[in-house]
Amino acid sequence: MSKIFFILFIIASVGLGQTVKLTISSNSPDAGIFINGKLVGQTSVILQVEQHKKYAISIKEDILQYNSQIINDTIHVSDTNINKHYTFKKSKYLTTYPSNVTVQRNNQIIGKTPLFLNDISGNILLFKTGYSSQSISYAQINNIPIRLEPVKIQKEVKFTDTIWFKVFLGSAVVLGGTAAYYKIRADDNYDSYLQTGNQAFKDKTDDYDMISGIAFGLLQINFGYLIYGFVTE
Repeated sequence: MSKIFFILFIIASVGLGQTVKLTISSNSPDAGIFINGKLVGQTSVILQVEQHKKYAISIKEDILQYNSQIINDTIHVSDTNINKHYTFKKSKYLTTYPSNVTVQRNNQIIGKTPLFLNDISGNILLFKTGYSSQSISYAQINNIPIRLEPVKIQKEVKFTDTIWFKVFLGSAVVLGGTAAYYKIRADDNYDSYLQTGNQAFKDKTDDYDMISGIAFGLLQINFGYLIYGFVTE
């Protein structure tokens, strides 16, 4: 019986720790290859891995390039050698000035610049607050950043700097002077009427009072527009 247990132990010991060859390659010469989060090589690697284990594979298209394409995979190792080749789709690196521009395609946001884009059909929309949006095709993407022009914000003009303020202010001076002048003329003619009883002085008094009243009424309207301009500024 002890011999049987010894034989089984030897068989089990031989089975423990056995490895197989794992080959990983890609079509990118600058690819970084990671296994279980650890960098194990570039472009292609050949490793000995334990049988009957699971490994998380990540291949970054360009290990030195920020935001480059990444392919993730999981490999379940059996008892045979494994050869895995990963192909990155053709892509372009979209950069903009300014950066952090939102990229939208078919009414869906796909990211913000800088951004790698696979070969796509149709146009993409670039937009950012404070800048004019721009629609471009995949063919227009090259090594030169796409420039978005800042939106020109119209400077708010103060009411006191407008021509209307000057018109209302000038007319207020004219109307005020006119009202005062004809009111004085009316008072003088009324005094003459009281002294002489001449009806002509009374008629002139009425005429001057009317002109003074019209000028004063227009002055009130003029002040109303001035006040409205200050309040709504």
